[in-house]
Amino acid sequence: MLSVGLTILGLSSFFGIFASSFHTLQIARIAQSAGASSMAELGLFIASQYVPYKRRGSAISMTSAGYAMAFGLGPIIGGLI
Repeated sequence: MLSVGLTILGLSSFFGIFASSFHTLQIARIAQSAGASSMAELGLFIASQYVPYKRRGSAISMTSAGYAMAFGLGPIIGGLI
């Protein structure tokens, strides 16, 4: 599922570069959000299923901290660029 999400995100980003109208760009952006949304949930799932029990809390907290930082700093950095 993670590979499918990354593939959807990558392909929609590629098609968004060549969008010739607003509606085409909007469809590409919607597909990007569908691909990116799979990564947040699957990251927590992978951390909770495949990390040993002793390190699971640390792995989930690091994953959640990364998401919080990305959601907080992403729009700011994107606006600056």
